[in-house]
Amino acid sequence: MAIDAAGIDSWQRSRHYEKRMGESNMPYAKLDALVGVNTLIIYDHILRLKPRHDIIGAQSIIRRTKLKDVKILGDKGYDSEPLHETVAESGNIMYAPVRKSSRKKPGGINRRRCALGDKDYHRRSTVESAFHTLKQRIMPNLKAKLHYMKKREMAWGIILFNMTRINDMIKLFIWKLLAYSG
Repeated sequence: MAIDAAGIDSWQRSRHYEKRMGESNMPYAKLDALVGVNTLIIYDHILRLKPRHDIIGAQSIIRRTKLKDVKILGDKGYDSEPLHETVAESGNIMYAPVRKSSRKKPGGINRRRCALGDKDYHRRSTVESAFHTLKQRIMPNLKAKLHYMKKREMAWGIILFNMTRINDMIKLFIWKLLAYSG
């Protein structure tokens, strides 16, 4: 599993129009998502309409998850000992590279473990692929104006994205099955 956040356009007007008019107060929407690195299926998400740090969304996702014995990969924005402890309480393990610091050794047992590196970290980039596919194929921007409707629109978009991914995996399985039997 991998966790990351991405910005989502939340307004109908084009960026070109905004630039020409000198207006830059576009509404903010940030999507935090927990994505399976093998399947690219989004297991959980949070859409926030105000700027907040990635760790706040990650803690909510981790507390809600029912998954156990899973390694969760995050980028340097998720390097936080309290977040590592929350993940450990849920029965999982997290790896996030340690941010640069003037200290020789990072503080905390989990951060020291992360400083040693992880052989699976290269798979974290698949969450970026999921965001790219979600934005290109399913939801380039949010069209709703009300905050609760934006959250519903994003949830429906993620359901559609997951259904598309599952459909693609079934097609691939059938093609492999036919190629193997034929």
